[in-house]
Amino acid sequence: MRVRLDRTLPIALAEQIKGQIIYGVATGQLTAGERMPSVRELAVQLSVSPMTIAQVYRDLTKQGIVVTKQGAGTYVADVAGLGLDGALARPRSNLYQMVEAWLQQAMLQGYTIDDVRSAFLARIAESTSMEARRLWMVGNFGPATEAYAREVEGILASAHVRVRPVLLAELSADLAAFATELPHIRLVITIPTRHAEVHALLEPYGCRVVAVAFRVSPETRQRLASIGPDARVGIISTYGEFLPTMVEEVGLYCPPGKPPRCAVLGQEEQIAALLADVDMVIYASGSEAILERLPEGVRAIELRHAPEPDSVNRLRLLVA
Repeated sequence: MRVRLDRTLPIALAEQIKGQIIYGVATGQLTAGERMPSVRELAVQLSVSPMTIAQVYRDLTKQGIVVTKQGAGTYVADVAGLGLDGALARPRSNLYQMVEAWLQQAMLQGYTIDDVRSAFLARIAESTSMEARRLWMVGNFGPATEAYAREVEGILASAHVRVRPVLLAELSADLAAFATELPHIRLVITIPTRHAEVHALLEPYGCRVVAVAFRVSPETRQRLASIGPDARVGIISTYGEFLPTMVEEVGLYCPPGKPPRCAVLGQEEQIAALLADVDMVIYASGSEAILERLPEGVRAIELRHAPEPDSVNRLRLLVA
């Protein structure tokens, strides 16, 4: 992953750097155990003060995004909570070895291939006919979290799961309201940057909390591809530190030579000026309130992310 700074944006350089690293972890561009550049290396690469990078790394360490090993450097933390030394780290070939060993044992006892096939299919049917396994999807914003839950259900359809969307703010405000349900939850899924917080809340209840990677949803990319060559595009980010990543994502679809206007939710003057000068607004999840302020004729597209299928499929062993 390469960090890019935009000194024309109304966002501090440290926030831009931190936001891009967090986004890299959330989208799987930076993986657990990956070594980060040293403070000096990144400072030279970005032409900023080493003190700026040191502060970014300190903030990310407090958030549980990176870990520093004395004398060895800074590394991406296992924010997904998957336990890379556990069952999920085993190569897929191990599954086939288990099946092969079981098949040989059955045949040594006199069972035929047809006997084995019938027993295997019957057991699968029995498993999938059981009550759906109950999972939670914990997120920041209602509509987006609901969409994430439905995406996870679709990806894990064969595992027979039912996923309930839960807002982190509601969970934090009144955890007791969820206490009777928690013992029945097979797995809690969240976004990488919220894993530490969700884990701290639910660990006393014995819940397994994991995180999955995200990507811009295919539907969103399709809508972005419809931006016309004469469009005047504006970008509204929910959080300032993620504005540079939005500019980079959306910039791929903007007309050449027409950089988008930018603002962060809460910057009222900048938003008013932006809305008066664009005919297309790309807004981040959590900024839905902006829809009520759109002038007539101005279109809007939510930059919606979706769980990355390969990352979700890694959870099958945990919900089986």
